[in-house]
Amino acid sequence: MDEAGQAPGPVRVCHITTGLSMGGAEAMLLKLLEGLGPSARGATVVSMMDRGALGGRIEALGIQVVELGMRPGVPTLAGVWRLRQAMRAIQPKVLQGWMYHGNLAAQVARGFCHGRPPVVWDVQHSVYSLAAEKPMTAAAIRLGALVSSRVAAIVYPSAASAEQHEALGYDPRRTRLIPNGFDTDLFRPSIADRGAFRARLGLATDDPVIGLVARYHPMKDHGTFLRAAALVSQQRPDAWFILAGPGVEATNTELANLIDSLGLVARVRLLGAVTDTPPLMASLDVLCSSSSSESFPNVIGEAMSAGVPCVVTDVGECARIVGETGKVLPPRDPERLAAGLLELLALPQVHRQALGTRARDRIAAEYSLQSVCRHFQSLYAEVTRE
Repeated sequence: MDEAGQAPGPVRVCHITTGLSMGGAEAMLLKLLEGLGPSARGATVVSMMDRGALGGRIEALGIQVVELGMRPGVPTLAGVWRLRQAMRAIQPKVLQGWMYHGNLAAQVARGFCHGRPPVVWDVQHSVYSLAAEKPMTAAAIRLGALVSSRVAAIVYPSAASAEQHEALGYDPRRTRLIPNGFDTDLFRPSIADRGAFRARLGLATDDPVIGLVARYHPMKDHGTFLRAAALVSQQRPDAWFILAGPGVEATNTELANLIDSLGLVARVRLLGAVTDTPPLMASLDVLCSSSSSESFPNVIGEAMSAGVPCVVTDVGECARIVGETGKVLPPRDPERLAAGLLELLALPQVHRQALGTRARDRIAAEYSLQSVCRHFQSLYAEVTRE
C-alpha cells in the first residue's frame, strides 16, 4: 500500500529469463503474470533462448514474448544485439531477472535502457555446494555475488535460499523474501480429473498411487525415491509410482536401468514433461519430494492445493510448507522415506482425504497467489521510488 492506503498502480516490467521450459522458476513467472491479471498488461517477457513450452501461454495473456535465440550457457553477440534492440523498444520501468543467467542478463539490459531502470533478481534455487552445479551455472552464481550490490532487490522464496546465497557473497541488504504462491482454483481436488488421468495410464480409481514430479537432476534425487519405492512395493505390491518431469522418460537410460535393477518396471509410469499438471496432481494419493537440495518446490504447494498429502525431505522450505499436514523426513534416507510413504498409504481413505483437506486449507491461508502478487506489486513500487 502507498501512503494514502491505495494499492500500487501497475508498473511496466520486463521479465528476462533463461528460458521458458517447464521448470519451477518458469512456472512461477507464468503464475505471477496470470495472478497479476490486468496490472501485468504492458509487461514483456524476454527469453534468452526460445519460447519453450510456456511462451504461447504467456502470449495468450496479452503479454509480448521476445526470443533472443541463444543456446544454453552460450551468450552470443547476436543475442546481445537482440537484447539491446528489445530494450530500446520496450523501455521498461523495472527489469526483473529470473534464474542466474537471466539475472545477469537483466543487469546487462539495464545499460541499454534510458533512465537506467531498477533491476530485481528472482532466485528460485538453493545452493548446498557449488561443486554440484554445472560449471557455467557455478560461474554465473559467483559472478552474481560480485555484482549483487548493484541491483535494487533480490527475491528469494525461502530464508534458507537467502542464507545460502548471502554466504556466497550476495548482498544481504538486497534480500527480499517472497514465497511462491498457488492458485487454489486451478489446483483443486477433482474426482473427474482423478479418474480420467488414471484411465489414461490404465490405473483404477482405487489403486494406491504415489507421484514424484521433478526434472531429472541430481538434487531431485530420483535414486532415493526409487529405492524407497522398491521398499514400499515389498509391503504394498499394489502401489503404483508415477514420475513426471523433463528428462523423466524411458529414453533416459540411467533412470531406466535403475528402475529395472530395482524390479519396478511393472509398477512405474514415466511421463516426461507434463504441461497440464492439475489433473496429474488430482490423480495422486500421495506426492513425494525426495530432493537432497531445494529452495521452494512448487510441486508441493500444487499437490497440497489439490488436496494431496505430501511426504517430503527436510530441505529448503519443504518442512515449513507442509507443516503438520504430511510427513517430513531426512534427505538421502530411502528407508525413512519408505516408512513415511507406507504410513500415509495405510491411512483409511477418509483419514487421508481429511489430511489432504488440511493441506489445501494451509496453502489457501499462507501461500495464496493473490498475496504473492501483492508483495511483488509493492516491491515494484518500492524500487521505482528509490
